[in-house]
Amino acid sequence: MPQTPAFALSRDPIDAAALSASLASSSAGALVSFEGRVRDSNVGKEVLSLEYEV
Repeated sequence: MPQTPAFALSRDPIDAAALSASLASSSAGALVSFEGRVRDSNVGKEVLSLEYEV
């Protein structure tokens, strides 16, 4: 059975349903994903950039 990569980087939109289906396995315990949306303002100020840390 081929190994599924643990992660991938993409500039293209991610199809969450296709991703979930590609990871479906009776040996898998979970799939966790996060989808964030950038708002146009925060505390009354225009949002000019977004930084993400893990």
